[in-house]
This record gives sequence, structure tokens and C-alpha cells, in this order.
Amino acid sequence: MTVIFDYLYESISPLKHFIRLNFVGNRKHNTATPPVVGVAIVATRRWLIFLHFPPGLQGVSTDLLRANYFKYIIGERMSEPTENGILNVGHVAKRLTAEEIDKMKAQDSRLVSEFRANQLERDAKKHWDLFYKRNDTRFFKDRHWTTREFDELLGGVGSQNVLLEVGCGVGNFVYPLIEDGLKYSKIFSCDLSTRAIELLKSHTLFDPETMKAFQTDVTLENCFSVIDCTVDIATLIFVLSSIHPDKFHKVAENLYNILGSGGILLFRDYGLYDMAQLRFKPGHKISENLYMRQDGTRSYYFSTEEVKNLFESVGFQTLNCGYVQRRTVNLKENIDVPRIFVQAKFKKS
Repeated sequence: MTVIFDYLYESISPLKHFIRLNFVGNRKHNTATPPVVGVAIVATRRWLIFLHFPPGLQGVSTDLLRANYFKYIIGERMSEPTENGILNVGHVAKRLTAEEIDKMKAQDSRLVSEFRANQLERDAKKHWDLFYKRNDTRFFKDRHWTTREFDELLGGVGSQNVLLEVGCGVGNFVYPLIEDGLKYSKIFSCDLSTRAIELLKSHTLFDPETMKAFQTDVTLENCFSVIDCTVDIATLIFVLSSIHPDKFHKVAENLYNILGSGGILLFRDYGLYDMAQLRFKPGHKISENLYMRQDGTRSYYFSTEEVKNLFESVGFQTLNCGYVQRRTVNLKENIDVPRIFVQAKFKKS
């Protein structure tokens, strides 16, 4: 007998997909929940995955499997089960330990309520305004690494390139470029937070002749209406993760529309199973890979496949997309932890 469950799974793409999970096996008589035997077939709109469950899982009820194993199967690269029947979970840049898997399971024990999740979405701008009111320009470090990672930015030397930075904050990306002598005919910087825009404009390097800073919500139609020329390079660095996954597609679409033919989008954000994701306690998870921070801002953790599929779905050509591994080091605090990010470049053809 085949037992069928329908799931609404949110992290495969910005568009929700119904996924049907068929457990194929024999139903024992007089049991409310059949045991799992043999093979599970996972069908989505894009692919079909066959998974073999080890003997250690064949007596597990489908309810338990649904609660503890299903979310680790979809879209993830898995190695063979170990001898004791424990599944190895992760991707090319990170293989979870048994302790880390337990942490991920614990996050599901208490989720953010639907009321609170809707409130966070409604008050997103408010939380970022409060963030910058509280931290001023002190929180984020200047990003002097960007030209090393994205050599497309070096084309700004003496060129007529137009640059758009989405999620500019207080200028930790754009002002290091100016300090390094890179010149653009025009620089557009935008952020959801009005307070952040005010702080960016108060910087001594802000030049109103070549720079235009404005508040906008990049998830809305006509969010770039103040831009009056073709954009050559757009950046989306540690920004998309703060937006609800339901709105990822609209952000990608807006960026595609504002770029000129041959324009480049530079992307970097938090990767799936990054240290920060594993550290969240129960009560902070909103939905799959989406979390609430203590200050009310949110953070999403991406797989490379998801990022690639998202931007290709609106017409971008992927130049490269992969995980990058770095370390966060603070000698004073004796902190040295591994980090996982997704870094990519896309081109409008």
C-alpha cells in the first residue's frame, strides 16, 4: 500500500512547490501508522529523487520521519547512511555532525507564531530604523574585500559605469570603493531604512553631484523610479537574506529590469548551515531556513541551487555561483569560527 502526504515546502525556490512524498511499503494490520519500508520517492516539479532508507529507519513511523527527516532530504546532497542508520546531511561546503543535526531538529520544537511572523514582516522597516538608531555607524565593518572578490568593480577606474547598491546601510560598501580611487559616472544607493540613508548622506565622502541615496522597498513595483539612467553594475550583498522568501522573486525581477543589456549583478549572502544558522535556539525559526534575530530583523540561509534558480528564473545568465568559506576572527574576544556564504555573479543578456 502507498501512503501519501502533501507538503508545502518553501526553500526549494522563491515560488512554493507542492511536493508529494510517497512511502512505498506494506501496511501492517491494525496499526494506525504504517512503517516505512524500502524506498521513498520524492517528486517535485523539477526533479525526482529516489532515496533508500537503511534498516534502522524501516520501523520508524511516517509521522516521526516527517518531523525529523523530511526537511533534510529535499534539495540536499546526501552521502550514504552510516552503519547505525544515521543520515549524513549537508552540502559540498558543510557536512553536519550528529550534534548539529540535533540542533537543527531542536529549532523545530518551538517556531515563531504566525501572528509574530506577520508582525515581523509588517514592521520590517521599523526594526531596521531602530537598528541604525541604536548602532549608528558602528555595527558593520567597511567592506574592503569587495574588489578582491568582484573584479568587475575595478572597471570603475576612469569609466562611465553606473553603480547601484541595494541595501546600502551606512555606506560600508561604497565608501571603501571611493577611498580606493574608483570612479563611477553615477552611484545610486538605496536602503529600506530611512535612518540608514541619513547616516550615509552625513559621511564626509558623500558627493551629491555623483551620488544619489534614497529610501525604498525593493520588494515593490517601481522601487527604482528615481533612477533615471541605465545601470551597469548592481550589488546585492548580505541583503536578500533579510527579506521574506515569498518576495525573493520580485526583488530579482526588479534588479533584472533596472540593469542595462550586459549589466552585471554581484551577489553575496549567508549560506545554508552557516555557523549563525546553527546557533539559533528554539523560538527563533520562522520557516525553513528563515529566522528571527533578537532585534526583530530576519535572516535567511541560501543553498547555491536556490540562488542560481532564483535569478535564472527572471532571465539572468549565471556566470558563477558557489559556496565560499571564511572565518570570523576576533583575537580580543578569542573568537575564531568558520562561516559559509553563497557568492555569485549574474549577467543580463
